[in-house]
This record gives sequence, C-alpha cells and structure tokens, in this order.
Amino acid sequence: MDKRSHNQHLRGAQDLSESGIRVVGGGADTQFDKALARHIWAKELYGEVVLIRKDSLNLQLEIDKVFSGQAFARPLFYAVPEGLRFQLSESGAVIDRFLLALRKSAMICSDVFSGESECSVCLRIHSGNNRFAHRTLLRTLQTLGVAIPAERSVWSEQIDPADWFCESAPEHWVHIAFKAPVSLLETLLWCALAKDFGVITPALHCAVYLFNLKARVMVLPYDDRGMDVVGPNKALLGALYRRHNAWLLDHDRPAMDAVFTAHLMEPCPRCSSVAHVRPKALLIGAASPKKRFNGEEKAGYQRLDQLAVDECKAELLKEAPLQQLVDGFYCDQCGHGFVASALRGG
Repeated sequence: MDKRSHNQHLRGAQDLSESGIRVVGGGADTQFDKALARHIWAKELYGEVVLIRKDSLNLQLEIDKVFSGQAFARPLFYAVPEGLRFQLSESGAVIDRFLLALRKSAMICSDVFSGESECSVCLRIHSGNNRFAHRTLLRTLQTLGVAIPAERSVWSEQIDPADWFCESAPEHWVHIAFKAPVSLLETLLWCALAKDFGVITPALHCAVYLFNLKARVMVLPYDDRGMDVVGPNKALLGALYRRHNAWLLDHDRPAMDAVFTAHLMEPCPRCSSVAHVRPKALLIGAASPKKRFNGEEKAGYQRLDQLAVDECKAELLKEAPLQQLVDGFYCDQCGHGFVASALRGG
C-alpha cells in the first residue's frame, strides 16, 4: 500500500469514528452489514475488522470472552471440554424425525434459557467474495417474524485457504449476532434443523448459535441428528445431564459420564464419604405440609417424606408428571438415600 492510499484509509477510519463507528483490527478483506457501515469493504490495512457503534453492545467480544474464543470451533463438543452432546432425531419417516428433533431441542433449550426473556443469537454464513450473501437469509427471517434489530454485531473472518472451494477466490465466515426474545427459540430451532432435511421449509442455510451469556452456556444444533450444549457453567450443564440423560449421544456418553458423574457425586451425609455412594433415582413427596395446609400447621399430621416437589428448584426437576422422580444418590454402606444439595431450595 502506498502512502496516499494509507492516508485515505486513515481518513476513512477517522470519519467512521466521528460518526459513531469504532474500527478494530488489521489484515485481509472483510465485509460488513449496511446497518453498521453501509457495506463498507475494508481492505488491506484493517483486515480482521469489527465495525460497531460506540454506544452499542458488542456481542462478538462478549461471546469470545465467555467461551474463551472457542464458540465457533468445530466440532464444538470436542473443542470445548466437559460439554454435552445430545442425539435429536432417530429412525423413521422424514417428518417424524424432524418433529422429534424439534421437540427434543426445544425442551433442552427451555431449560437452558429458563427464567430469561431474551437470548443472544449468532448466524454464521459461508460467503465467497459475494458481500451480500446473507441478504436472502435475512429476508427469510423477516417472513418468519424474526426481525434483526438495528443494534447488532456483524463481523467476518477469512476461512483457511486450504478449505476454499476455489483457490483463487477468498472465502469468509460472516457472523450476524443479535438479541431476540426467547419466544422465538422454537422458530430458530425449526430453521436450523430443517436445512438438513431438504424437503422441509422454511430453512436457514447457515449455522445457528444460541447463547445464554448470563448463564454462560451456548447451544449449537449442528444438524438434524445432534446438538451440542457447552460452556463454563458446570452446574447448569450438570442439571441438563441429569434431566435429559436418556437423550445423550451414546457414542460420547462415556466421556460425559466420566465428567458429570465425578463432578456431581456428593458425600453421604451420614458417613461423610463418597467411597460407597452411587447415583440412584429417588421418589420425593408431591407437596410439603406448608403447601398442603397453606402455611398452617396441622395438628396430628405426620410427614412421611423428607423432601417434596415445592421444596426443590423447579429448573432441576423433570417435566410433569415425573417431578417426584429425582436423580439422587445412595450410600451402600449406610443404606441411606439422599439428593444433591443443589436440588434443595425451591
């Protein structure tokens, strides 16, 4: 780059800064959405560039920080240690497999985003040298009622040249990250899963990542057969491991069992040892005396259980009608069953 071109780039960066756009980066060709920089094509000097409004959120930085820069590594389950991999669809007709995958993924996501009003979404689109490759996808989302808000993060990264389809044409991953109401989760899951069936529409021909940044857990339905759930929040992952254990992918089950059984095992409250403790399903009461009698004491009432559904954290219980069946522990030495301490406190 000659001095004149260099000065033009610097003036361009200054103009962006004065208009409320911040420029970060340096390296190869990059493209951006018009809502942030009117499809500015930043070349040579800045390369891996991020254009964001100074007063806006930067989801790229938040995602990289929470997931240590591994959120978009593939395969995600193997790149981020101690996560979960679920099997979604099974054998059968196309529509049956799709609906089962949608039901399973929606139930898991309802636990991941329990109590939240919004989630963070990132669409990852493969783009060659066509900087408008994502427009069709955005139009599809609009027809489904998923409006991409003006406050969003858009960035791109060059794909390793060894993975280009054409050696002479650079290829990029374009990322569009935004916040959306959790009520749209099932719509987003539908579009993410449908792309692998071909005959089911609407579909998004991109990767759909779902983030609960507050809880530090992310979800990737990587195809119609499976979904990865990873993150540094081992307590939430442990709850998902117990609640949806039957859906874990058998191929990777030994690795998940080794992580979460070891992490979740608790010492027996009687002998204070884990040497003879093993996982065991336990039956708890349907309602505590407090709930049964509206907070009043009942003369002569003798409680038969030690723990009831309303005394537990709802997000750690199974779906109705199986709330009373909880994953607990049993000490073979003491002949005593008990639940995880994290379960109490509803």
